[in-house]
Amino acid sequence: MSFHDEQRASVRPAGLGGAPGGELEQLRDRVAELEAQLRSVYADRMHLLAALAADPGLNPRLKTDPTGLPGYKTVLYLTDPDADPGEGQMSFPIADADLTLIEHVPWATEGDPHAAWDGTGKNFVLARLRNLAQHRADAARAMGD
Repeated sequence: MSFHDEQRASVRPAGLGGAPGGELEQLRDRVAELEAQLRSVYADRMHLLAALAADPGLNPRLKTDPTGLPGYKTVLYLTDPDADPGEGQMSFPIADADLTLIEHVPWATEGDPHAAWDGTGKNFVLARLRNLAQHRADAARAMGD
């Protein structure tokens, strides 16, 4: 066994020993399993986004992104009305397979300010989503007082 063969063997994923042909089939099965798990998580996320997008106060809009990944060219925009100006937009790429979940959301018209991407990435969007949750929780508590 060469040094490189030994290195390859030491990084072989658990449970993939045996014949090379069997390893490939096991890898394919594992990839399919992981893809199904990822799709399940994505579907859970999508149902939550569809519920948020039903709130007209968040100014939900759909817009096509011609530069989006194949199968993910639709973007859902939401805007936290309680955020400081320029700080409340959130955008989420939507899989074509999930468009029926958000068919209640209007498509943006040309120049719609609620569907003009502000250039923020995932970390900013997630922070804004946490802020939205906090704003909503604060408002709910205030109503209970």
